[in-house]
Amino acid sequence: MKRRKRIKILFNRQNAFAMALLLLCLSICYWQLNSEVKLLTPEGFKQGVKNLGVLGPLVYISILTLSVVVSPIPSAPLAVVAGAMWGSILAGIYSVIGGFLGSLIAYFLGRTLGRSAIKALTGKIIYFSKQRGETYLSWLIFITRLLPIFSFDLISYAAGIAGLSLPKYAIATFWA
Repeated sequence: MKRRKRIKILFNRQNAFAMALLLLCLSICYWQLNSEVKLLTPEGFKQGVKNLGVLGPLVYISILTLSVVVSPIPSAPLAVVAGAMWGSILAGIYSVIGGFLGSLIAYFLGRTLGRSAIKALTGKIIYFSKQRGETYLSWLIFITRLLPIFSFDLISYAAGIAGLSLPKYAIATFWA
């Protein structure tokens, strides 16, 4: 009976959407690894974005979003190329948008799939006090965003698993 309940926790509508989103990100990575146009390399990115014209910034934002969700995709070389293509101000704006969207997706995946997996494995839910715990956790996220030694995506997944409220997470992430 407990096993059936644990499995039911894993397979709800919100988790199905999160799994579909994760599978979409992984299939895009697989397609990129096996296609002739390598958008995930600086040279391929520069050539591909030039060919797209006005849609180039949207592709760049999408690739940065994907690089936060799927950790092995390097975003720093692409940011350098973007800075050379569009200038530092526009490339910075596009980078902030892509990083923020990617962190929100990673937060959502941690909030849905991560929390469900932990509940299915342990039978317990992680939560913090609304009075102080979320405030301290928000400050911790803000500080770790400023330090380059902490993984951007790992902090996003952990915040989702910890159950930090979305507004506090978004503010701490965006202002850092």
